[in-house]
Formats: sequence, structure tokens, C-alpha cells
Amino acid sequence: MVHPKLRPVEVIPVQQDGRQSYALRDPTGLAADTIVISPAVAYILQRFDGAHSLEQIQAELADAVGELVPLAQLASLVQSLEQAHFLEGPAFLKHEREVIAKYRAAKFRAPALAGQGYPAEREALLRWYEELDAGFGEADVPLADAPGPVVGFAAPHIDLRFGASSCKLAHQRHFEGAGPIDTVVVLGTGHTAQAELFTLTRQSYGTPLGVVETDAELAEGLVRRLGDPALLAEELQHLAEHSVEFQSLFLRLQAERQGAESAAPRMLPVLVGSFAELLERNQEPFEDPRVRGFVEGLQAEVRELGRRVTYLASIDLAHLGPRYGDADGLDEERARQVERDDRALLAFAEAGDPEGFFRHNQAVMDERRVCGFSALYTLLRLLPGARGRLLRYTQTTFPGSIDTVSHCAMMFYRDGVG
Repeated sequence: MVHPKLRPVEVIPVQQDGRQSYALRDPTGLAADTIVISPAVAYILQRFDGAHSLEQIQAELADAVGELVPLAQLASLVQSLEQAHFLEGPAFLKHEREVIAKYRAAKFRAPALAGQGYPAEREALLRWYEELDAGFGEADVPLADAPGPVVGFAAPHIDLRFGASSCKLAHQRHFEGAGPIDTVVVLGTGHTAQAELFTLTRQSYGTPLGVVETDAELAEGLVRRLGDPALLAEELQHLAEHSVEFQSLFLRLQAERQGAESAAPRMLPVLVGSFAELLERNQEPFEDPRVRGFVEGLQAEVRELGRRVTYLASIDLAHLGPRYGDADGLDEERARQVERDDRALLAFAEAGDPEGFFRHNQAVMDERRVCGFSALYTLLRLLPGARGRLLRYTQTTFPGSIDTVSHCAMMFYRDGVG
């Protein structure tokens, strides 16, 4: 007996031919196509939970709407979704194994958004990068008076139409203040993470300007310390995740700006999953053995290999509006309050206080949906004694919507501590 179960997918309201519809999108990229469905089908899919048979779904629909949907029609829907890889089950598991084998066999992880979020051609990309200077303004804070060497930074991963100039600002200010670097540990936001909090990949990241190599020795050392299943079980997150891709692009662009292709440091690409479970339990993340184990394991491996590293958190901040579950968008007063709240949270990062950073967000149960909260917390734990400085804060309301995302650029430096 068939008990269909829909995989975790995004359901996005859309207008098609003037009628309300819904787009099913797989954020992992394992289901490559986006499927548009009617409200009636969306209603049926609420029962694709693995607990209902087709006969039970048919009976519940008859009770709810007074109409008997033929079993053959339900079976056809199951077949279509299964073929598109939107349903859990043996067919999807086979597809997943094939995709991960292909991903690991490739020379590098191909850029997923080249030609969409940024130009795919070398010369167009370099022109685009130079033109980003026009986005810099008076709010930018120089680091000439920083009391110590720069050891980390944070940059946004929002759509580069809105976040690219802040990415450029963060990368430039970092390399103006940092010393020689072997490896940039990129702590990306794992938007599609499920069970694992930290997910590594051994693959290097491709860009239109060349490959940003993964520090293979550091990656292998970390896998030996923490275990293959713990770090690589959800490796396919990297396939479509943009939060590391955007930073690898700017690492390569910064190297081009310095005029030496070899100047691009290696990278350790890590995706950090949500701390929602820890927020709900009111458990300080460093008390969780997964978080402590990753932080201390990485610190130990860096020391053992003698790596000169810097840490980069690829983050955004508040997510507000109907797309994220709110009834309305931000009016002017609410936007100002969100900025005050965001800056109050970031003040703990500037003070190098990971416990305060966690407690402040936990007190409001992450009501602003701070994307990147876990990645920035992890950076603070990896850099004990470091202090931060906010370089830029921005709120972006997406064109054609009332949905708003806030984001920032930050720098972290040693303040005369170990």
C-alpha cells in the first residue's frame, strides 16, 4: 500500500495566468525542476506525510470537500512527483546516491548561480566588480585605527543584486588589515541542513575566474577527528547552497584585484545548520557536544598543521514579511525597531561575547528569524578574545514584494588577547 511522503520543499505562492498557484521548489537542488501546482493539489499534498495511504487520502478528501477523487488520479500525482524527485522513497534514494557520486567525482563544485546572481563571463564579472565601488558610502568605517590584526569577518549572502557591495567592502577591509593567510574557513549558512549542525565538503569551489581550492589537508584532518558521517552525511547541501559560493567568488575577485592569481588563499567550506533546537531548549550551544566538538576539533587541527587562518561567516540577519510567515511587511517605525534590535544583537558580537549573543536572541526566540545566527555564533567561539566592528548595516525590501531582509558587513580583530 502506497503511503506517499513529500520531501522537505519550499512552497511559494505565485500568480499564474491571473490565478493563485503554488510553486514547489527543492532548495537542495536534488529535484532540479520547479513544479507549479493548483490550490487543489496543494490541499491534497498536506496529506502526503507518509502516514496516509491513497485510500485514506481519498476518504479524507471526500469528507472534507464532498467529492471523491479517483484513486487513479491520486496515483498519477504520486508518479509525477516521484519522477520529479519530490517524494521520499527508494526512487529518491537511488537518485540521491547517483547525484552525490557525480558530485564527488567532479573536478570541482561548479558555480550554481553564475549568470544569475552575478556575471558568468570573466570580463563582465571584473567590470561588475569594479562598478560595485559606487555602492560604498559614508556609513563605511575604516579599520586604520583597529587595535590589533584582523582575524575574521562577516559578509552577507543575500542575492548579490543587493549584497554585493557589502561583500566587496568586507573582503577588501579584511585583506587590508589581515596578515599572511593560508586558509579562509568559510562558515556558510546551511539553509537546507537537516540533522547535522556542521557539514564539510572536500570539493573545491569553481568560479568564472578559476577554482578556489579547498584545504584538503585541513579537511581530512577534521574528518579524522570528528568522523566522516558527522561531517559529510549531508554534503549535498553544498551542491546548490549559495552562502559559500558567494564568498568563494569574492575571494577570487579579491585575488584578481591584487594582481596575482596565486594570491587567493585556500578555503575550508563549512555549512552551519540551524540552532533552533538549542534555542527552544534554552541550551547554550557550547554545552552541546556537536558544537563544542567542532569548534575545539577545528582549533586543534589548525594548531597541529600550523595554519594561518582567518574565519569568515557568510550571514544575513532578520527575515520579515509574508514570505517568512508574517501577516504584513515593515512600516517605517517597525523598520527602525528592527534595526535597533539587530544592532543590539550585533553589539554582543562586537564585544566578542558568544554567550550574550545566544542569550539575547534566545530571549525573543529568534522572532526576527536571524539567518546566519549559528554561523556567526560559531565564528565567535572560534575566535576567543576577538572583538568585532560593524562596518555596514542594510535593510533590503525585495522589489515587487513587502518582504525585507537585513544584512551587514563586520570585521573581527585581536584586541591584545592571545
